[in-house]
Amino acid sequence: MKRIISVVLAVCMLLSVMVLASCAETPASLINGAMIKMASLTSIEAEMDAEIKMSMLGIDMTMPIDMHVIMDEIKSENPVGSVKAEMSFLGESVAMDMYMDGKGWAYMTVAGESYKVNTEAASAELPLSSDSVTNMITQFPEDLFEGAVIEKNDDGSKSVTLVITAEQYAELFGEAMDSLSGSLGGAVSVKDVTLEITVKGGYVVEYDIEFDMDMNIEGMTVSASMDMDIDYINPGKAVKVTPPAGYENFPAIDEH
Repeated sequence: MKRIISVVLAVCMLLSVMVLASCAETPASLINGAMIKMASLTSIEAEMDAEIKMSMLGIDMTMPIDMHVIMDEIKSENPVGSVKAEMSFLGESVAMDMYMDGKGWAYMTVAGESYKVNTEAASAELPLSSDSVTNMITQFPEDLFEGAVIEKNDDGSKSVTLVITAEQYAELFGEAMDSLSGSLGGAVSVKDVTLEITVKGGYVVEYDIEFDMDMNIEGMTVSASMDMDIDYINPGKAVKVTPPAGYENFPAIDEH
């Protein structure tokens, strides 16, 4: 159970961060300018809808995930945050509520049971580099925008769609993928990626990504695909992180 909770914590931290993108405007200047502004934020709020499809041992599975993320003090070593998620797996729905207090502890309620987890210890057990995860919010090289155009939307926002090859993705996010591979205990390779980024008011307001990937975990080959839509809520505005009631009394996972 301890490793399962640690994996959930590591994945949610990764996703939540992920959930952390001139006069003659070009796709590159639009997107990279917005990425600079997103990287400067000290707080963020986002809604994420994702669908993960997996195939292993001849079994096909679909896992939808809905997540609401609020993060504050994200440039500190221990940000304060709240993650509320609901996911379905093999016909079972699991709700998770996680609060990070900024003092090295995460308080989690999973499937109705509450725990507290030392985030430093969990990160040590599942090597997830905070530096590599932060690099998911990055500027893209000019050659990635070849053939891309700016689409103007009815609400005044502007969107750019990018098709990123596996090689380009590895170059951009290789460190983060290596960390994820270490967390899962096996190799992870991402295939061609389709990314649509929408900008409004100079900030990224929507980040939609689709990709296929192969994982080799403990000798078992798993094929998977992900379709994830992230909506950023009022980027640049202050957020409020609210801890769950009674969190001070959650037992440490080793004590449960």
